Amino acid sequence: MDFDLTEEQALLQQTARDFAQRELLPRAAQADQEEAFVAEQVRLCAEMGFLGMAVPEAYGGSGLGAVGTALVLIELNRACPSTGTTVSVHNSLTSESVLRFGTEAQRRRYLPRLAGGEWLGAYALSEAGSGSDAGSLTCAAVREGDGWVLTGTKLWISHGDEADLVVVFARTDPRGQLIRAHKIPPVD
Repeated sequence: MDFDLTEEQALLQQTARDFAQRELLPRAAQADQEEAFVAEQVRLCAEMGFLGMAVPEAYGGSGLGAVGTALVLIELNRACPSTGTTVSVHNSLTSESVLRFGTEAQRRRYLPRLAGGEWLGAYALSEAGSGSDAGSLTCAAVREGDGWVLTGTKLWISHGDEADLVVVFARTDPRGQLIRAHKIPPVD
């Protein structure tokens, strides 16, 4: 089995490394000291197409796949872990959830906005009594009309106050079966 990077992957890695060293590293210490959201860094990542790595081209993303996405995230995190984590959460836990569990209408409506950086995504999993143990969630989602009513409290939602779209993990089965419920806001 060959574990060497392809020429395209090596170029992607070098591009991400150069970008991260030039744009993220000089801002990283200040963002950490100020405990500030890395909005400018995220905007620059969007311009590079890094917010759409997990999104297929058909929905406006770059569809880099797991290896390409990992190569970019390594370089972003090496320079600025705050930015790298934000980009990772946006791609994996938000965009991937919409891609895998959303309806086709939701994919067409939300993924281009996420992939292009118009929207920032977050996810709500952790709870006071269960931490990040998805099997112990108590937050419930009950279908009401065309939407869902959520009952419960979520904690530690990374950049949740900055997000335009939040994927909420909740129980929809009263017998305790965990089902992923997506809180997707209406499109203006």
